[in-house]
Amino acid sequence: MIKKPLISIGLPVFNGELFLSKTITSIIKQNFLDFELIISNNASTDKTSGICKKFLSSDTRIKYFDHLKSIGMLNNYRFVLEKAKGKYFMWIAADDLLSDKEYLSKMIKKFNEDIDYVFPDVSIIDSEDKIKRTKVMLPFLNAKTKFDFALASIKNNSQIMYSLFRTSNIKTDYHLLERFKNFSCYGEGYFVHVTAVERKGIFVKEACKLYRRHSKNQSTSVLPFSRIYCYIKYAITSLKYFYENKYFSKSQKLKLIIKMLSRQLPYLFRLTLSMIAKKFPKLNKLRLNLFNK
Repeated sequence: MIKKPLISIGLPVFNGELFLSKTITSIIKQNFLDFELIISNNASTDKTSGICKKFLSSDTRIKYFDHLKSIGMLNNYRFVLEKAKGKYFMWIAADDLLSDKEYLSKMIKKFNEDIDYVFPDVSIIDSEDKIKRTKVMLPFLNAKTKFDFALASIKNNSQIMYSLFRTSNIKTDYHLLERFKNFSCYGEGYFVHVTAVERKGIFVKEACKLYRRHSKNQSTSVLPFSRIYCYIKYAITSLKYFYENKYFSKSQKLKLIIKMLSRQLPYLFRLTLSMIAKKFPKLNKLRLNLFNK
């Protein structure tokens, strides 16, 4: 019998040649060895395929799948999840990094029978690997109750998607992502809120994932109008979830809604200004002065 790996790592990629080698290297250099790396190439037109095959020839833990026709981003995320054989599963974006060789070791040792997922701290890096911001997940540091986690998820509503999950749980919960399958951005926000409340997680402050922000991030290519539409739909769905949630008192629901609105309205204002600036370039200078100080 072939021994199943303890951890499955899913790496969906499309045209990831710029940073893919660094991402894969940060994974295969881990001192925790009991994992499989599942790479799904979604019909890339750059050098992604060649990069993946180079690593494939030197590491048997890598499973590589090359799609000749695009299956879509969300289906690609689902594809690597369906191929997972490990007890635990995590996604990693093709431009992000595991910060050190002990990342997986730090994460896996925090699991016990009562835990559904563990998640690391996050630092933001640029295209040159320079750290631009640290301790992104700090709002979760002292979170203990469902309300604490819900509140923290509003302050950071995306990175929990890249937690280390129990594979059986994330396969069950994947429908939360598919609910927003037609979204060009913000599709993971609702999933994060529900996961934070419904599942039991632990923040592993000792581990750190490096999230890369650069000019070719998918969200940067989305037109402002589309971003506004997706954000409003995400916001309404999430507000409704908190309002109808059985776990929270009326006062807690009110706090959550106020916190969401206090973040959402200014953000929508900035998106709207960005859309206007596209049509009226002279206003772009005013937008930059307002928000880049």
